[in-house]
Amino acid sequence: LEQERDEFERLFEAEQDKVLRLRDELEAIEKVPRDMVRAPLRPVPANIVGRPPGQPLAAVTINRGSDHGVTPGTIAVFDGVNLVGRVTDDVSAMQCAVLPLSNPKTLPFLAKVQSKDRPGDSVASSVGLLQLFPTGDGDFAADADSSLVINEGDIVRLMDPPPSWPETAQAMVVGVVRLVRPKESEPLRNTVIIRPRYQISQIPSMVLKIEEVAGGPALPAAQEKR
Repeated sequence: LEQERDEFERLFEAEQDKVLRLRDELEAIEKVPRDMVRAPLRPVPANIVGRPPGQPLAAVTINRGSDHGVTPGTIAVFDGVNLVGRVTDDVSAMQCAVLPLSNPKTLPFLAKVQSKDRPGDSVASSVGLLQLFPTGDGDFAADADSSLVINEGDIVRLMDPPPSWPETAQAMVVGVVRLVRPKESEPLRNTVIIRPRYQISQIPSMVLKIEEVAGGPALPAAQEKR
């Protein structure tokens, strides 16, 4: 009787854990804004199942692959709007690799700065385009004209249209402004340092934003430095 009791208790706890995990996955999917992109979107939750030890910016392995509609270039987000990475060419039927956005192999991309004091303003009316590049320590850097009003805490959103980045990535948050300082070599320009809200090394799961078109998902291949 005691063994049966313990087994039923174990089953109950396992079911409770399963319910909580399904609830978390549903909440993660619901946070993905569908009205920010024109392309049909299918959010797919994924768990990280492999991490290279001691390499926080290295690609991780997740438990989703081509059988789930994943293709190279699929983007990964966390907590709804935070862009954390992109699927590499390493895609199998049930798994794939995701390269963190802040990995040094990520090519420079365009983004806009949205004032923290006016979060309701449209991205289109935000500060002019900046070119961000990974610094190798988890942050991004950009050069900006000193006339642009950029403050610490401002939100930075990717605005780099296809074919560089898919529609599903447009207006996703890549980080917040951590520092604005004058550029020593060019007095009329500033260096802007952007820090991601989340790093892949700090999260257990993510949501893949699979862009669907007629005949199945189609995304540009992930771009990496050769």
